[in-house]
Amino acid sequence: MIDHIFIGITLTKETSGESDSVVSILTREFGKITALARSAQRVVSKLGPHLEPLRLIEGRLVEKKRSCIADALTQISFRHIRSDPVVFAGALRILAFVREHAAELEQNDLLWETVSRSLRLLDQAVAAGALPSAISREQIFSQIHDKLHRAFGYQ
Repeated sequence: MIDHIFIGITLTKETSGESDSVVSILTREFGKITALARSAQRVVSKLGPHLEPLRLIEGRLVEKKRSCIADALTQISFRHIRSDPVVFAGALRILAFVREHAAELEQNDLLWETVSRSLRLLDQAVAAGALPSAISREQIFSQIHDKLHRAFGYQ
């Protein structure tokens, strides 16, 4: 059994079985990881709420036969992004793009910096009320997508 401590942004969380979840996380240390979170769907789960998409977490990954998330604690919840439905939907599209294009266990410092910095700046902008119109929101998401394309080496 090997333990790994990581910092990551939760990309997706999907139900697996009755009470488990399969979670995709973009980590600074390992790139994208997909791991099982046992009992994360239970109402009394202490782990589940920390693994919701769009959270920067500190976690512990345990490798046995299958990688499992043993612990997770939210460091940044991006609550301001979550408070604006349009911005929240855009942020989830960014995370879906990252999940689809990032290779499993392939560390990419530029991708990590691009995603984490963009989400932090977006959260600050929403908190400050600096996203007044739908046009400026779309421009911001377009710029973030351009940066992601560069991080993946597409441009």
